[in-house]
Amino acid sequence: MLNLTLSAVIARALVLLVAFPAHEGAHAVVADRLGDPTPRRAGRMTWNPIKHLDLVGSLLFLAFGFGWASTPVDPARLGRRNMALVSIAGPVANLLVAVLLALPARYVLASPTLRNMFGYGEIFPSLGTIMFNMVYLNLLLFMFNLLPLPPLDGFSILMGIVPYSVAQPLAKVGQFGPLLLFGIILLVPGFLSSVLGPPLNFLTRLLLGL
Repeated sequence: MLNLTLSAVIARALVLLVAFPAHEGAHAVVADRLGDPTPRRAGRMTWNPIKHLDLVGSLLFLAFGFGWASTPVDPARLGRRNMALVSIAGPVANLLVAVLLALPARYVLASPTLRNMFGYGEIFPSLGTIMFNMVYLNLLLFMFNLLPLPPLDGFSILMGIVPYSVAQPLAKVGQFGPLLLFGIILLVPGFLSSVLGPPLNFLTRLLLGL
């Protein structure tokens, strides 16, 4: 369902500017450290959002809350094990961002004055809403990207863990990754919420003390 309220757009825009660059920048840094110069040559060794964001993926995220960005790496240089390390770096970066934001967010949410600051009815989000969404959406990116479904990071992590005899047929499945992922989202709409919902709500309450 399309949700283009100003509050939703602002929350998602902040995630694009903070969470997506942290995620993709972590991929780039780890790949570079493991000997793949591809991200550095592409100018991705930065936290600058402009370098990482995809126009179509960003617009879809602003409109629907589902989008993407990418970091160019060379799997042939890295190998399966190192690709798994590169892949896990992105979700871990989102978890670290959520943890770092949780302390000021808890302080804001505990203060009625700060929590309601900037709020204007249901149109413009309050500071409390912004801080809550920044923690919540970073946790969502952390958990969503760990799902072992292509083309998500979790699939590359899985490929780096399983034996080579298992990785070969999995690689063939990975070729149809985007179709598989969108198929699950469209045909089984309650799947992601049922899988991610309980642990996501638990981590959010844990970090924010709710």
